[in-house]
Amino acid sequence: MDELRRDGILWYKIHVFVYDLRNFRSSDKSRDRLESVVDTYYIGPPYFSATEADNILHTIADPETGKILREILDDFFAQKLEKRIKARTKETADYRVCAAHDLAPIVEKAFRIHPKDLAKNKGFVKLLNKRGLGALSEGGVWKGLGKR
Repeated sequence: MDELRRDGILWYKIHVFVYDLRNFRSSDKSRDRLESVVDTYYIGPPYFSATEADNILHTIADPETGKILREILDDFFAQKLEKRIKARTKETADYRVCAAHDLAPIVEKAFRIHPKDLAKNKGFVKLLNKRGLGALSEGGVWKGLGKR
């Protein structure tokens, strides 16, 4: 986790990913970025390179169990998601993963990102709206959310 935090650009992109998961329905830009992801775990372009995605998926996401993010997502897709899809399909005929309700909590917990802190961080939201996902690569500055 510390290695990811030290890479300011990658840490910013992780936060953009979380922001987009939470704002999929309310932000066209968030929706466009998420809908372009083709990775099974949703951890891939346009957010992350193959190397970045591999590092993220191999990050210990649950210190208590020692599980990496890939294992947690595998468990989710294999068990919980199957039940949720069955229930949702009966009710709405919608089988898709819900970014805000299904994936966001997993990623937020894994990276200890609090969605309200992210949404309230005016500097982050302004930078994202003005310069997008590549903001830091293009010279933008973001100092993080601060410590809780």
